[in-house]
Amino acid sequence: MKVILKDGRRYIIRFDRNEEAIEGLVYLCEAEKIEAATFYALGASEEIIISYYNLPEKKYYDKEIKEGMEIINLIGSVAKMKNKTIIHAHGNFAGADFKPIAGHVKKLVVGPTCEVFLIKLEGKIEREFSDEIGLNLMK
Repeated sequence: MKVILKDGRRYIIRFDRNEEAIEGLVYLCEAEKIEAATFYALGASEEIIISYYNLPEKKYYDKEIKEGMEIINLIGSVAKMKNKTIIHAHGNFAGADFKPIAGHVKKLVVGPTCEVFLIKLEGKIEREFSDEIGLNLMK
């Protein structure tokens, strides 16, 4: 991971091949003391785990994809939960067949590159677990 540009609250970050972008964002946010942010990204992945959340079951269903995919769009937020950095990301991806797939992104191993545009927000966003929904919601 390389910070290409830091302009006050804005960051442009490049992840290189085989780097894990979600973990990398956690590392960057902890190093820079970022407790609230939004981000978007584009590029390509080598491997992803995307999920669908089934509300009645309160359970995620994962799909692991171990082939190169274009990152059509990756968007998310940064928050804290019990002093731990939480990345909440959703993404759209497409492979060689050009068929899109989308979902909650749990893992993203970068293919050739991934460019992330992150905006640090003033203050702190915190999450807490909701028994009713079964998710860690912003409070």
